Amino acid sequence: MIQAALISMVLCANFEPERRFYHGPVNLPAFSYYGGSVAIDDETVLIGAYLRTRDQTDSGAAYLIDRASGEQIAELRPDTPAGSESFGLNVALWKGIAIVGCAIDAARGNSGALYLFDAATGEQLDVITPDDTDSSDYFGAHFDILGDHIAVTAAAHNFPGLDSGRIYLYDLNTMSLVRVFTDSNPEDSTIGREIALTDRHVLTLRISIRSLDPDDTTLVVYDRQTGDVVGEAVPTEGRTGGEVVTLDASNRYALIGDPNSDLPDNPGGVLHVFDLDTLEFVRAFGPQFSGGRSFGFSIDVEGDYAAISDAGVEHLDPILQGAVDIYDMRSWSHVTTVLPERNPLFGYAEYFGTDIALTRTGLLAGVPDAWPHAQYVPVPELCPADVNGDCLVDTADFTAWVGAFNNDEPQCDQNGDGMCTPTDFSAWITNYNAGC
Repeated sequence: MIQAALISMVLCANFEPERRFYHGPVNLPAFSYYGGSVAIDDETVLIGAYLRTRDQTDSGAAYLIDRASGEQIAELRPDTPAGSESFGLNVALWKGIAIVGCAIDAARGNSGALYLFDAATGEQLDVITPDDTDSSDYFGAHFDILGDHIAVTAAAHNFPGLDSGRIYLYDLNTMSLVRVFTDSNPEDSTIGREIALTDRHVLTLRISIRSLDPDDTTLVVYDRQTGDVVGEAVPTEGRTGGEVVTLDASNRYALIGDPNSDLPDNPGGVLHVFDLDTLEFVRAFGPQFSGGRSFGFSIDVEGDYAAISDAGVEHLDPILQGAVDIYDMRSWSHVTTVLPERNPLFGYAEYFGTDIALTRTGLLAGVPDAWPHAQYVPVPELCPADVNGDCLVDTADFTAWVGAFNNDEPQCDQNGDGMCTPTDFSAWITNYNAGC
């Protein structure tokens, strides 16, 4: 295996050496919330604008953009736009298909829907709606994709209890329903305020219906194969309440963002981490950037890395706002903090990181202020095998790693434990075979 690795060469796919800015159309109305949701793959960028107005409706829209050129491919809209539908509240890209959540969807009884479009042309392909939803169930407000499956919430579904919520798991290849997940305590609470999907689990957050107190937030973990609840956990460290609580997960950890809470020694938001095997609390921490205000506002996980945004943190530059911290989940060491740059068209870049999408080579961050756009920022630290930083993973990086090892340089640490030891050579081989 080592010999095979050392004779191979892997180009860092889609690594843009410079920051890119993706702007909306010139006729985009102010406060459309363009950049409130973002997604990216090898070819395409997808940006939601769920408050986009047209024809006297604020039904929302989403925009397909060519990743390399920045040119718009298509504006996506619901097939029968009418009223406030929140189309574009969440977006995703999957195997050349753009998926857009429409949490109200007036054409289908206001229950919500998922729209699927060809990402190359913008042509509408399909609409997913469950058979058992009713008005204002908010199906499609939150969803997560892993492999060929998508988990979708309907947080206000009224069965088995009032507003108890439901989660639907679909096979995207067949567009068929695989399983439905319900609340084990339907009379007192609601599930589906957030969603995360792993190889073995479906995760969501539950809040109390009686008190509607965010302090009552509970992490609920389901077995993906059986639909049974396998455990629950309550984030308590530093909890002081707040309406926005976010969720994402790796196969090992559940991450809960709590942007309106404060740790005693580090105010400005909290990230709670739980072990998915035991559901034991692992740690809680706050923002790295001084003056944090909403750490945990958005979370995205890619491989061993987690990106956590603080969309409200203010900078010395008065027209910049927001930051994103990236952590290596193997050791929970801080990798880097990604900051916004001035929008080249308008200057302003406020609420950077309202939504984020982490890739193997960088970060896409939505900036849905009055001058909305999205920024893609290359993050070379996400490709540790490229020790010499030339965007090629090749045998020259072995020589570079030996030099880093001999001089105890940061690039030596390949397993994320914060140390430079001989075990990092094996980790470099693993990273090398994974490429970027």
